[in-house]
Amino acid sequence: MGDPDGVIRLKRPTRIMTVQAAADFLKPYSSRNREHVIVLHATPLLDVFAEQICAVGTMTSVGFEMHDVFRAAILMDTKAIIIAHNHPYEDHIVRSIKDTILTKDLIEAGRVLRTHVLDHIILGPKQFWSYRKNGEGGFDKTEDYTESLGGFGATYIRAGHKISNTFVLDIKKEEPKKKRRRKK
Repeated sequence: MGDPDGVIRLKRPTRIMTVQAAADFLKPYSSRNREHVIVLHATPLLDVFAEQICAVGTMTSVGFEMHDVFRAAILMDTKAIIIAHNHPYEDHIVRSIKDTILTKDLIEAGRVLRTHVLDHIILGPKQFWSYRKNGEGGFDKTEDYTESLGGFGATYIRAGHKISNTFVLDIKKEEPKKKRRRKK
């Protein structure tokens, strides 16, 4: 079975650890003349291994469903995603209330599906706007994605340029109940 529709596997994974690195990677989409929703698929070590054009809209809007974002992530066992969309004709990016509500919904859906949403980035022709960098939409304010991975069900240890990970299951193991013997 091949990759889901709209997914492009990268020949070499690209490590993206900061908001700026993600914006630089996504820059080619900032000059598109219609709105696009893009999903970057990453490993727990923040190696982006695939990009997906999730939806293409008009010059001023794009419509898509939540399952459009997470379907490929589930099929490819993606552990972290960065979601972006472009505003083709805005020199100064204005995020809408719908953008913010969508961001909160994406984070919650990611929690349920165990796929960590690292950021939602809005791209413009001359600049970008990150929910993570600005601490809005349910994100903690940080430019470093490695700082956000603690609630991901994994512990990350960063030593210089080297990153290692240890997974910790969040599921509590219940001991089987012992049967009590009745005294006669």
